[in-house]
Amino acid sequence: TQEWEEQGRTHLKQGRFELAVRAFAFAHNDQLRVEAEARLNKEGKEYALAAQGFEKCGLLAEAADCLEKESRDADAASLYERVERLPDAARLYEKCKICS
Repeated sequence: TQEWEEQGRTHLKQGRFELAVRAFAFAHNDQLRVEAEARLNKEGKEYALAAQGFEKCGLLAEAADCLEKESRDADAASLYERVERLPDAARLYEKCKICS
């Protein structure tokens, strides 16, 4: 199990997300498997799925970036605010105000 996790971490660092997902599944490390899946989804431009995964494993800034790419500006702004990326939050809140 430890060897699978080490392999997963190596694959994750090197951007081989599909292999990382498999290795973390064999290692029974759901947290890192979800992160690897989110990164794989982001790479495939599946931003909504990626955002869900990033949020699930506590990577809120990554989730916000994906939500912004999906034009879910209010949701992204809220997450940016939670991670204290206030300029990004303010920019998106202003954008929401202008568009509505």
